[in-house]
Amino acid sequence: MPAFVGANGQAGPSPQSSRLSHDDAYSALPLQVFILTWNTNKNLDHHEELQEIFTESGAPHADLIAVGLQEVPLNHSQLIKSLQIVAGRGHILYAAESLGTILLVILVKRHLLAFCSSVVPSAVHLRSCNCIRTKGSLAIYLKVFDSSFLFLTAHLAAGHSWKRLFKRTLELRKIHAGTTIPGAPRCTPGRCRFDSVDFVFWAGDFNFRLSEERKSVEKIVQKVIHAEHVRQDEIRNLMAWDQLSRYKMATTLRDFHEAPIDFLPTYKYDPRSHAYDTSRKQRIPSYTDRILSRSGPGGMLVCRMYGSTRNVVTSDHKPVFGLFEARLVVRREQLLEDMPLATTASMLARLYKRERRKAVRKRPVHGHISACGCGLM
Repeated sequence: MPAFVGANGQAGPSPQSSRLSHDDAYSALPLQVFILTWNTNKNLDHHEELQEIFTESGAPHADLIAVGLQEVPLNHSQLIKSLQIVAGRGHILYAAESLGTILLVILVKRHLLAFCSSVVPSAVHLRSCNCIRTKGSLAIYLKVFDSSFLFLTAHLAAGHSWKRLFKRTLELRKIHAGTTIPGAPRCTPGRCRFDSVDFVFWAGDFNFRLSEERKSVEKIVQKVIHAEHVRQDEIRNLMAWDQLSRYKMATTLRDFHEAPIDFLPTYKYDPRSHAYDTSRKQRIPSYTDRILSRSGPGGMLVCRMYGSTRNVVTSDHKPVFGLFEARLVVRREQLLEDMPLATTASMLARLYKRERRKAVRKRPVHGHISACGCGLM
């Protein structure tokens, strides 16, 4: 079984464990969280591709779904509708935020709505001179029961050079400083603002490249493609050239954890094919699309699945998804003693009725209206 990981990315028990073992007033509630990041390359219709991604990954079974998309059409209302359809009737569109060609969508299981707070969105612009925002980040903060969640998606500067690598590290710092986090301290040297959040998921097109000649990278890629099973030793050879793996400790992502990668580089493909860039530029295949996570002192987190859908060919990027289990600390008084400790619809439906009877004030409106006019339906 995968180990739970904390803020430092190391396996082992979380500080939350001691609270649960010594305080009978609390219980651990498992919550399934699905994360998807995909640079769509401005294609208009992705319904079939999204259906394939969700079916392959088991996303419709997750309690929370966060989808971060880059290079989407400026009119992305149809894309949001497609996400609602492929997620299924059991999920509600809870929040949708956009920044130019970047989109972040949150969907929540219906039976969790009564236990979710209103959202706190924020955006960080990385190209202030552009009329159309193509680089930047979006974030959505919310609470489920008493646990806080922060979902981020980002599209950082492209380019293979050391100068562009340094620019990406500066952009990560800017996002860290500019993201709205309720209760977080101001950004100061040596202090991480994410420490005040129980669960943080940061996904996107980070644009970190493999620092090696294309010929060497392609030689290993071809070995993996023609092997009957995924060869972890060859993947490790590729990751040894990965800029993010090499320099993560020198960036804002140093306290984030990434599950082991066992898929091929997700960039750059010729659209409508499985061939890597055959244009004049001959870009080096790279792992530009990533999902990283961390849990604070109040949370335990494990990655159950981390993969990429290779059969999706409409973009020059492959989508990357992750399925996580977050262990929330819930006051035992919030749970019914005669129900099993699991996020089932029947349990939470009964919890909902109980909380409604006990409510002494009206709850805030759930859902956030986005720039495109989509909100809670």
